[in-house]
Amino acid sequence: MSENMLQKLPRYVLQRAYGSYRYKRNVPAGLRPLLQKSTIYCQFGNSYNEAMGELPLLHSRIETFFDY
Repeated sequence: MSENMLQKLPRYVLQRAYGSYRYKRNVPAGLRPLLQKSTIYCQFGNSYNEAMGELPLLHSRIETFFDY
């Protein structure tokens, strides 16, 4: 069993089948017509440590974007 499988992933983070990490977030209903999407995805790391290092900044940017 890999080390990554033992660690619970934070909210909005998925590990893809080939090991990389992806941020997946539903777009708020009010922004969907503007973005023409209901979900956004962002590839952000090829290892657990890399992904967790990038997560705070990525999450902050998306939250800020959704607050506009």
